[in-house]
Amino acid sequence: MPGIPANITIEGRTPATIKGNLPPLINTAEAARGGFRAGDDSGGGALSSRRLATKSDITGSFLGAFNVGSHPGTSDNGDAVNSSYAANIIAVSGDTVFISGTNGGYNTYRGDPVSAFSLPDLITPETPYSSSELNNTVQSGDWSSLIIRPTVYLNGVPTSYTGLHVESGKLYATGARDYDSNSASFSGNHLAVFSDPSDLVNSDVKGWYRIGDRNDNYLTGSITPIPQDLQSEFNGDTHLFAEGGAATISINGRLSMGPSLASGKLSDLDSMGQTGDLSINRLLEYSLSNPLWDKRAGGQYNATPATQADAAKNEPTPYGEVEPSDNELWTQLSHSYCGFIVPGTRTVAFLGRSGGHVGGVAYKAIQSNGNEAGGPAACEWEDYVNYYWLYDLSAVKNAETLHELEPYEYGVLTEVDNWVQRINNGDNLGLMRSAYFDSLTNRLYLGLEKRTSTSDSARSVVLTYQLGA
Repeated sequence: MPGIPANITIEGRTPATIKGNLPPLINTAEAARGGFRAGDDSGGGALSSRRLATKSDITGSFLGAFNVGSHPGTSDNGDAVNSSYAANIIAVSGDTVFISGTNGGYNTYRGDPVSAFSLPDLITPETPYSSSELNNTVQSGDWSSLIIRPTVYLNGVPTSYTGLHVESGKLYATGARDYDSNSASFSGNHLAVFSDPSDLVNSDVKGWYRIGDRNDNYLTGSITPIPQDLQSEFNGDTHLFAEGGAATISINGRLSMGPSLASGKLSDLDSMGQTGDLSINRLLEYSLSNPLWDKRAGGQYNATPATQADAAKNEPTPYGEVEPSDNELWTQLSHSYCGFIVPGTRTVAFLGRSGGHVGGVAYKAIQSNGNEAGGPAACEWEDYVNYYWLYDLSAVKNAETLHELEPYEYGVLTEVDNWVQRINNGDNLGLMRSAYFDSLTNRLYLGLEKRTSTSDSARSVVLTYQLGA
């Protein structure tokens, strides 16, 4: 179970208190919150007149959970595939959920598959029990390895799905190469489109497109609609593209060192050829030169000045050498999986995971459980948590630079962890690895991994929340 190690305290606070009360605090005065409820259809019209959301707007109404089954099979490229040991990127449309799987890692360049499944009935646990007792997804389509299709094969083709989105009878997929060390010509943002999600294997496919005109992965993540009454404030743009994650894929210079956001029009793809650059307006991003973690003294490793060099050295760092600082904002272990406008508000919420906020981070940490990490890792093995970052979209839209802002509220998604504890029962369920916001139903889906003491394991359990109620 991720969280605060039992032997860690900060300024006399207990671990339980630390998990639930990470600063900073939002200005909760009535004038700051405004007069609109979450769930108001229009949110009050103009962006500036909408209120700011709080964490309770995201996690206030839990509907239940379901389990992603293993679903072994054969993809249309002949690979043996399944949904275990995969990120299980998800998208939901009605009673169908699209889920990415894996070919077992035997040939990662051939890429991940995706398939359609029936959305099972949700179960709300009354008492702690194993997640295996949740209803499983039932496969309703064949596995399709879009990534290796000749019609969409490009130099630098993505190998892993990083986002899925369903809209107007099409399935949009974003992807990224797992490893790319050529900083002079990173493989870039990638977006592809299935014209017929009901038959992925035989569907026409367009792409890969770049999201923007740069070769990086700042926006290779979620796609969410902008509410219609707000689109005029974004020059008619209809969708938001979001990502953000320090060391989640190599080399990390491909990614924003903080949440990233841009607006654009998905409909522009209809008039484009097989490939091309989708025009966007960049709203928020943090480069290696201007990372979000620089806004806190502890920096990317959340380490005191005296131990920053120990944390960053390119050799194993013994447990105990890094003295943690007080960076509770963003570290090398932070990742945002989804960015969306909270219904009825002017808040764009980024949801994901983070780590190292209690015990610090080291580039090649020898962790508290003896594991020797091959890259950035929390010094305390269990120092990983589900996290959120909330930004004022009005401020984002009007900022002079893309990196000057920081979230007005952020911290641990304690409500998610509370439900995890009720369905955990030995499964080691906990950290988010995918998220999807369905704007038609205002439902939020959070895919959580199961993990062992040394690695990610098995498949996801998906928690479901109703927003705007």
